Amino acid sequence: MTRRYTKKGREGRPSSLRSQEVASEQKIGGTRQTGYYSPPEKLVRFFPWLLLVMLGIVFGQSLFFQFVDWDDNLNVYENPYLLSLSAQGLWRLWCGPYASLYVPLVYTTYFLELWLADFILYLLGLGSTASTEQVTASFFRLSSGIMHLNNILLHWGCSLCAFYILRRIFRDRNWGVMLGALVFALHPIQVEPIVWVTGRKDLLMWTLVLTALVMFLRGLGGKQRGLLFLTGATVLFIGSLLSKPTAVILPGLAVLLVWYFRVQDRRVWATVAMWFIMALIAYWVHRAPQSDLRDAPFLVPLWKRPFLAADNLWFYIQKLIVPWPLLPIYPRKVSDVLGNPTVWIKLPVAVGVAILVGRSRVGALAVGFILLPVLPVLGFVPFIYQYFSVVADRYFYGSMVGLGILTCMAVGKILSSHLMTAAVPRRLFAVGLSLAVGAMATASGLQARHWKDSVSLWQHELRHFPGCVHALYNLASRHAEQGRTKEAIDLYERILIVDPYYAAAYTNLIILNEQLGRSSDVKLYAAAALELQPNCAENFLARGHGYLALGRAAEAVESFKAAIHGLPEDAPAHNSLGMAYRACGDLANAEKAFRRAIALNPALIPAHLNLAELLAKQGDLRGAIAEYEEVLKIDPSQPQAKRRLQELSKSGK
Repeated sequence: MTRRYTKKGREGRPSSLRSQEVASEQKIGGTRQTGYYSPPEKLVRFFPWLLLVMLGIVFGQSLFFQFVDWDDNLNVYENPYLLSLSAQGLWRLWCGPYASLYVPLVYTTYFLELWLADFILYLLGLGSTASTEQVTASFFRLSSGIMHLNNILLHWGCSLCAFYILRRIFRDRNWGVMLGALVFALHPIQVEPIVWVTGRKDLLMWTLVLTALVMFLRGLGGKQRGLLFLTGATVLFIGSLLSKPTAVILPGLAVLLVWYFRVQDRRVWATVAMWFIMALIAYWVHRAPQSDLRDAPFLVPLWKRPFLAADNLWFYIQKLIVPWPLLPIYPRKVSDVLGNPTVWIKLPVAVGVAILVGRSRVGALAVGFILLPVLPVLGFVPFIYQYFSVVADRYFYGSMVGLGILTCMAVGKILSSHLMTAAVPRRLFAVGLSLAVGAMATASGLQARHWKDSVSLWQHELRHFPGCVHALYNLASRHAEQGRTKEAIDLYERILIVDPYYAAAYTNLIILNEQLGRSSDVKLYAAAALELQPNCAENFLARGHGYLALGRAAEAVESFKAAIHGLPEDAPAHNSLGMAYRACGDLANAEKAFRRAIALNPALIPAHLNLAELLAKQGDLRGAIAEYEEVLKIDPSQPQAKRRLQELSKSGK
């Protein structure tokens, strides 16, 4: 009997088996390339830890940053449902939207971090050796440090997921893969969500989305464990939808990967179809809190929205090339963009560039990974942030995976060229890449410094955008908190020069001028506030203070009620309602309003002072003394509380 032998391949395996393995790798393993100079395997394995060290060097400074009054106050340090550190407060955040968003998983992470900070202070025994003011300051400093640390770790996790995805697409192009991951991790456009506590929404959502994609890729390779990985990816997708609405793009990214790797598995397609259904349900859930978008910034005809989206996309591309200046609020509103004549030519140019880049399979994948993550916020769908701007750095965070793919393509073409066969060009290329990575890291580190506190952030904004009313308002509010009343008034008046309809400026100008005893200015701004249209909560607040300053208390009550209907969890609004009730002589409702304001924000000193005065007027000296003592726990130097406490103590004797 003749024995048959199979011809051996180059690697000592049967050629038939080798051909099957190659076909399998081409199916789910990504692009392979010969003649490519590869780094040592040890460097590739050590790369994740090297990346963590680099992120620590660049962003470790944020551990000492403070909270900023750009939504950190709303979401964290003035959030009544978090500061109570109670299960009931956390449950409320799971039961419905807060601040026009339903992101309960994000608030759960904040809750755990605040609880951890409180527990650490308890272990240190700080409460027995320091004043309440010192304990509160230490609590928020520690909480801010913990939250910034976790932001860095989440960004590291996202970067590792991007690294893994790139390795699956480019199996033997490790230089390009590592550089692509570094671009994702260190580009300055990524700074905002990393060093901003409120950027947790983006970081947590993208951590879950990219981890789900990694598990999804693992589920494409084999039938035994494939179902387990697909189930895990589905669970992560649910978590991402509870972190930010933008997660609805995950099914689209999964389709891109299925198309690229030519997967025919029915289980995979069934999973993707289920994800699309889940995304549709999540869209309707998240749409309700932002449904009241009838104002001018959102009234864009459907045929104009693709042009708006293309112009916004070009904005992000420009920031990728020249990442300066990077601002928390860009001076780009819907009317500004559509009023620029060049907006009409950017759409066809963008389509042409996309077709040119997407001629190859991997190029099309890169275009998809750039477009899909940012698609929900390009301008096709209206959302509340468009009151401020139509673009933001954090919106492009996930699209940087697509830029990583383009980076791998470019590096692969360069290193596989004949020029790179010599040692000298390879060294020069390595030096150039090192300088580029160093420049990115340096630029990101410098950009991060602008976020160290509120004053630095808004001064940076005003240096590049002097007419930003939101920066002016926040900086003025900071001056008012510090007792620099005249400087605050100057900034509020500067706001009205830029935007005569900025309601919150009228509210604060009335309050601050009353404190200074400028009755003529109070009447002037009160009359101007009444000219505002009664169509939103901020306008109702300003009108309420106008009515109150002009002695029309009953009308002030109705205006403040309307404001609270739109802002039910705004503690100052409830305090203002209490003041209006008190002016009407309705002391019972005034007390309820003051107590509600204190329940929402226990550190709101004006509400404590108003309640104390009300209790003293009603003869409840013990209750009034307790409120003044509470004020002094919050601010031991508060002059009115000190003076009244001494007076009441003497009269009580």
